[in-house]
Amino acid sequence: MPLALALSGHALAADANAGGSGASSGGVSGASGGGAVVSGSSSGTGTSSSGQNPYEDNRPVVIGGSNSNDYSLSGAGTSNPLGFASGFAPSGCAPSLSFGNVADAETASVMDQPSSPQRSAGRYIQASVSGSETYTDNLNLDSSHRQSDFVTTVAPRIDACSSTGRIRGQASYQLEGVVYANHGHYNDVYNDLQGSTTIDLIENHLYLDADTEYGQQVIDPAVGYSNSNIIRPNDNKTSAWQTNLSPYFVQSLGLLGQGMLRYRYGRSIYGDRSVPDTTVQSVAASLNSPDKVEPYSWQAQVITQAVKSSGGDQQRFLDQFRQIFGNDALPPGYSNPNQNQHFDSATLQLGYRVSPTLTLTTLGGVEDKYRNNGKNDRWSAPRWQVGARWASGTNSLEVNYGHRFYGPSYSLSASHHGRVIDLSLSYTEDPSSPGLDALNNTGNGYTFGSVGSIGDLLGGNGSGYNGTNSLLDRGVYVRKRWQGRIGFDTALTQTEITGYSQRENYQAPGVPDSRRHGIEIDTRYAVRPRTSIVPSASWDHYEGGFDTVSSSDDYTAGVSVVRAISRSAEAAIGYSRQWRNDGNGYGYRENRVTLQFRKAF
Repeated sequence: MPLALALSGHALAADANAGGSGASSGGVSGASGGGAVVSGSSSGTGTSSSGQNPYEDNRPVVIGGSNSNDYSLSGAGTSNPLGFASGFAPSGCAPSLSFGNVADAETASVMDQPSSPQRSAGRYIQASVSGSETYTDNLNLDSSHRQSDFVTTVAPRIDACSSTGRIRGQASYQLEGVVYANHGHYNDVYNDLQGSTTIDLIENHLYLDADTEYGQQVIDPAVGYSNSNIIRPNDNKTSAWQTNLSPYFVQSLGLLGQGMLRYRYGRSIYGDRSVPDTTVQSVAASLNSPDKVEPYSWQAQVITQAVKSSGGDQQRFLDQFRQIFGNDALPPGYSNPNQNQHFDSATLQLGYRVSPTLTLTTLGGVEDKYRNNGKNDRWSAPRWQVGARWASGTNSLEVNYGHRFYGPSYSLSASHHGRVIDLSLSYTEDPSSPGLDALNNTGNGYTFGSVGSIGDLLGGNGSGYNGTNSLLDRGVYVRKRWQGRIGFDTALTQTEITGYSQRENYQAPGVPDSRRHGIEIDTRYAVRPRTSIVPSASWDHYEGGFDTVSSSDDYTAGVSVVRAISRSAEAAIGYSRQWRNDGNGYGYRENRVTLQFRKAF
């Protein structure tokens, strides 16, 4: 994949994250005020010198619109309880002039310099082109028959953004050509597309969120893979097109609170015939208490989601990699290419604000019961939860304990935002499936995003912080995930350490549980005003399978030197190494040297 992404999608992701953090801080104060429903910006955007926000998103913010199935009253909601990244969360439209913020030989970036132009505006369109020359000593990631080659990439790109008016959104498109010096039959062209929008259909009442992404995805992490399109062959990758459309209606109901009705249609289409396509249709209705009833708060919520998988010859993929899966076969009932799964829940959560910083909550309701034989008893399992949430200006902590269809359940969320250090830690438990997770991809690691696509890792990096889910349908599972981050900034350095540990307890008969955990370290050191050294390292461990369990460890390490040539051009040179230790003996190692250049217009 291209080394230099023109306008890095990381910048857009950073904008979106900035919006999320801004909304969150607003939500925390509102939540400590009793979990009220408030109106205002959900974008988290900054304000102008006059004190007015020129890019304000006027959609209502629903305290308690959690993206998880816990439906807690904590944190700022995005008016979306269905778990996917809905619409456009602007923080002003400011194009990036760096390759990205991943410390990789193909995506390293210069630290932001004061001389770099900052155009925060309501709208922009920017064109750019990037190119790279890479030497790899193991083009096919083979353990014994290694092939080396020089690979040239050229990638024109266009980015557009608008954060004003009733139609807000961003879009990025990149065309990448890949040419091999000694393996011309591998020459190829890749398209990457990413976009999201929010449309105010009826101001303060009716809205439409939409997003789409097209690129490459890893099929199954049990088989060796690279996040770069230059590695061939791509037997463990597929093109993927994922789209969500979600209209929703918001209406104040006086002292009862604010009601919301949301519909979501999602569709995933894959190019490899081993992978089933997925359609998701969801309906959610909620009622959130008004701020007039403080210190009391409530949230009633009903959600039903139908997930349908169609097509896909999954046994073909297992047969293709017998050295990994052995004689594994699909579990009984899963050779059917058409699967239907349901995820339903109805809950009522009550809250009481004990003090300006402490709120106690309790939740009760029903959800689906997924049995070990693969059957689902809809709306049949009672659930309950008790918890507490504490929040100050820079710190927050939320803990919950309860009981769900699989037994005792827990959740945790903690954060610290300081001038130099940012810390976050979370633990969640939710039922889901590969098809639903793919369409709910919000960068939280439940699915592996588009490989080499806008905003994702490119070089030889492993799955890093996100982890990698299989696209093959093993059925419904209960996901239990720890996730943490430490960010540390000084005048000359930016360091980020991220880690995760995830387990999927499958409800389908004969399917072993899968486990994964990993850590990634990225550092950017500004050795000169326009030059940065960017080292990184990552490790990921995976255990999983269909009939028998296989295990593997993926490692990456790299360092780059990045130089800002001008206000709109950068160049970088870097070295990266990736290697894999596989329990079945299917390991490999690869070394790579990359020279890259990028110019924005």
